[in-house]
Amino acid sequence: MATSLPLTCSHPSPYAEPPKKRMKHSEKCATSPAFGTSGSSSRKFEIGIEEVECPICQESMVGRVLQCPIGHSICEDCFRHIHRGSNLCPCCKRSYPAEVTRNLILETIASRLRFPCRFGCGLVGTPAELRPHHQACAERLWPCPIEDCKHHAHIDDLRRHLLEAHRWGPLDTPDSEDTGMSVFVFDGASCNGVIPLNVAAESGEYANLIMLDDDDTPALLQDRSVEDGHYWCKVCHFDKPFRFHLGIQSGNRSLHLVGLSQSLSEEEYNIKLAVSMLKDFPSTNGKWQLNMKIEPMEESL
Repeated sequence: MATSLPLTCSHPSPYAEPPKKRMKHSEKCATSPAFGTSGSSSRKFEIGIEEVECPICQESMVGRVLQCPIGHSICEDCFRHIHRGSNLCPCCKRSYPAEVTRNLILETIASRLRFPCRFGCGLVGTPAELRPHHQACAERLWPCPIEDCKHHAHIDDLRRHLLEAHRWGPLDTPDSEDTGMSVFVFDGASCNGVIPLNVAAESGEYANLIMLDDDDTPALLQDRSVEDGHYWCKVCHFDKPFRFHLGIQSGNRSLHLVGLSQSLSEEEYNIKLAVSMLKDFPSTNGKWQLNMKIEPMEESL
């Protein structure tokens, strides 16, 4: 599987986005509707956003807040990067334990506050409102998924950038030869939303990204590999989520999996297929060809 580089304190953000204009003090205030005890009068108070800012990315911690053994707190996004790298607290350099502790008090306080969108679109909301909004904000700049490419763009422009700067082809199948890290593109109209995928029996990573260039359901397949006896893949949408069907058939025998696409920023894999499930199907040179069908949510059963 693809791995992330260790994150250090000098790293500006896990999103690696260009610096944003600093907000005024009046814009950096979050207001609580009420905090009080039973029988006491509710009181409103003002708190600076910096009180719940992650010390690494300097963004408001609107998700889970995780802390080191002596209590230094960071956001969940930054913790994921650190955990895959040095696994050291950026403040005190102590190692995070196998079961990291959440700062539930700070999470509770943050849940009662309202914060401005981190991408500067003007929306102000609670953490529960901001978490899904941050995945779809029109002002968000996304990093190019191609390694070593420093380009950042809004989601529509990112799709155009991948087509213009990193497109590779034509090939019979995306993995018919080693092309390095590039994007193999299928035209949605000509392939009818069906993408052929090769799954090898031996462990290894697939350098290519696969893209379905379709106006209704553009898709990107990335971080593909065979590891620990499983085929791993992230099936991502650019704007609207879609449903995908992954299958293989031979005679009366068939295998069919159904899943939902995810945002480009998600860390988890939405395909984890045991290679042993393919042993009864015919292969060519130690590889099985599966077909992935992509369709809009409104047309899915």
